[in-house]
Amino acid sequence: MRREAVGIPCHLSVGYSADVVDSLALAEMKLLLQAVYSKFTTLPDATMTPADMEMSDQLISSRPAGQRCLLRFVPLDTAE
Repeated sequence: MRREAVGIPCHLSVGYSADVVDSLALAEMKLLLQAVYSKFTTLPDATMTPADMEMSDQLISSRPAGQRCLLRFVPLDTAE
């Protein structure tokens, strides 16, 4: 059965087109982060303790053992 017949757009499937879509999505995420961090900085929330931020190593990445990291977005003009 063809992908179009079941509603899966061909350009989001596999091959060269998927690479283009992935590259555009990554570029959009980078632009979003640049826009946010050009106006804000992030600090740990006051409720976070060093124990909350203890790292738990996974197979390919690390994350806080409590699986949460609360952040405060502080405008750059008032950054502490």
